[in-house]
Amino acid sequence: MRRALLFLLLFLLNSATGEAAYAFGSVYCGHNAVGQYECMSAVNAPSVADAIKDASSQCTNSNLSNCGSIDIPSFANQCETVASPDKKTILFTALGPNAFDSTDKASTNCSGSRGGCTILLTACDVAKPSLASASNIADMDWAGIFQAIGEFEAKLLIAAVVINLVLFLGLFNLVRAHKQRLYILGALTFACVCLSFILPFLGPVMGALGSVIFVGFAVLEHTATVGMYAAGIPFAALLVSKYAPSLFPDLFDQGLPETLRVTSKQIEVVISRSQRLNWLNRVVFMIDARMGMSIEQYSLMRKYRLGRTIVFDSARRERQNELARTHLELAREGKSQTICLWREELRGIFRRLWYLIRALLSFLLGFLFIRITLAKLIKGAHVESRSLDKILAAKNAIERSAGDLKAYLEVAETFDGREDLFEPS
Repeated sequence: MRRALLFLLLFLLNSATGEAAYAFGSVYCGHNAVGQYECMSAVNAPSVADAIKDASSQCTNSNLSNCGSIDIPSFANQCETVASPDKKTILFTALGPNAFDSTDKASTNCSGSRGGCTILLTACDVAKPSLASASNIADMDWAGIFQAIGEFEAKLLIAAVVINLVLFLGLFNLVRAHKQRLYILGALTFACVCLSFILPFLGPVMGALGSVIFVGFAVLEHTATVGMYAAGIPFAALLVSKYAPSLFPDLFDQGLPETLRVTSKQIEVVISRSQRLNWLNRVVFMIDARMGMSIEQYSLMRKYRLGRTIVFDSARRERQNELARTHLELAREGKSQTICLWREELRGIFRRLWYLIRALLSFLLGFLFIRITLAKLIKGAHVESRSLDKILAAKNAIERSAGDLKAYLEVAETFDGREDLFEPS
């Protein structure tokens, strides 16, 4: 349980904060046409040289003069903030493990020097915790987890989880209807997805407005990302439970029609016999069978999901099914007898693959031959063969299935809470 909780924590954090592919960044600043400083950043660079080259190119291409780095040529797995009291005379830089710390340090240095401060740029290239580090999390305590993922990020994640938990529990207590819950979860999922795409673009702006606004923005961003999963997964589950039966009726209704075509007081089967001549002028015997029953019996049949119950399989279909089972057994147990170990393993792999392919082909070939189920019998089944014995076997199986179905429903309805008294002789 502990391993699962820690793994879930790292997964949510990894989803909420993203993962940097590289960990090098650089900031270059220069004067614009009116003599004010503007700064450009490069992050996620594979090396220090690439980060410096990219930042320098951005500064030069933006028509800035006197481009250069301020005190810190490059940084790795950190955030750098550049601040200035008047955007013209002097720049203050600061590094931190996250944007909040670097912004706070730069603002403090800048305000202590000149009395006023403007945040020009905050660039982050912080390595986020990865699921690849989850192999040894079972040996870590909660303090180790916080240290591994960063205390600031962990607090943000916990705040986001708590907010989502309170929000969803409150909504589900207020709304009891299944349909209204579906609409609410859909709206929340859409809103969280939109916020997850929009909020990252507002990060630099919020970081420049102050530490309090930045913290509130960070909590909102994490809440939206966690909420995307917290609302999206139940929304998908409710959506499937609501619309899947109508989209895949054969899967959920066992192939049974919505309405009963032939109604009667009891279970009965109408069988019509006929024959015809095929193109070789040979006699082909045919039967058409349709099962009828009462509405109550049909509702019980749907309740107990008896539509896929097999009434009759042709000999060829049984043969293909038996071949498929035999090949699966051979694939599971087949071993080659050789002295060389690697050759034995290689032959064993190809042997199992061959048997699996043959089992699949036999299974697919079985669909070409006759199978009658109770659902097909209710819709109407047609069987024809040149062998009179096979037609009579199918007819007897159909008649026997009617009696078995009637007995099954009668016995199933006795499980209604009644008590039976048994006295041994």
